[in-house]
Amino acid sequence: MNKESIKKMLDIFGGEEEMASYYKEILSSHQEMLELFFSKYFEKTEGPSCSFDKASFTISKILKALEEKKVLPLQESYDLVKFPQMKEYEGKIAYWCPKTLKNTDEAIELVYSVLSWNFERLASIIKDERK
Repeated sequence: MNKESIKKMLDIFGGEEEMASYYKEILSSHQEMLELFFSKYFEKTEGPSCSFDKASFTISKILKALEEKKVLPLQESYDLVKFPQMKEYEGKIAYWCPKTLKNTDEAIELVYSVLSWNFERLASIIKDERK
């Protein structure tokens, strides 16, 4: 069963609302597995530094995006009001944010590639990120 057939089936039974619920249920019920997956992904594509922080941040943003039904960015810079000591890093991506995934849709696509055993797509994503 591929993404399109799942979407078609859910469209028959109710549409986009059910699709978001479906993804949210899968992601929230497999959070530990996803943390391990994203942690290893970030370790391989961005290096081992802070890979678990990036994984946790990514998963929380995905769940929030599904709840709010919108695409959220995965990259943010330091809030200088909260962290004035980070002035030298102003405008740089915060350490807990992934550099290789720009938004929640890209992260969901990556997860879906693994869940649907689409290793060709997964390999192309990883290859593109390593460039």
